[in-house]
Amino acid sequence: MFVWDIVFAVLVGILITAILSLGFRGTRTMAGMLALFFVVFLMAWAGGVWLVPVGPMLGGVRVFPFLMVAVIAALLIAASTPPWYRPRTRGEALRQAEAEENAERLFNAFFWVLILCLIGAIVAGYFLPRRLA
Repeated sequence: MFVWDIVFAVLVGILITAILSLGFRGTRTMAGMLALFFVVFLMAWAGGVWLVPVGPMLGGVRVFPFLMVAVIAALLIAASTPPWYRPRTRGEALRQAEAEENAERLFNAFFWVLILCLIGAIVAGYFLPRRLA
């Protein structure tokens, strides 16, 4: 079951990342798409581990929790991504570059904290005992 969880989370991550990358229309870098994939992949995997299994079964894994969490994560990421526009003047380009640099530093710190928390949630989902009501 562990292997199928990973396989399905990877497939969902690739699908959602491909859909979002088409929506961004190439304005983002490959590193950004890879970061998006890792976040969606880990969110789908954590959701698949922790949520109540419902929906059709593929390879011993319930499909719905993986898809639901991945779609919600992708929608939140897409909604929080600021629009990109081409600067009209050199001063505007410099201000935009400085703002992007500051945002990138903040994003890097948030990204690694999020990744560590998601990995912790996945590990806890497999090793902590579960209580059924």
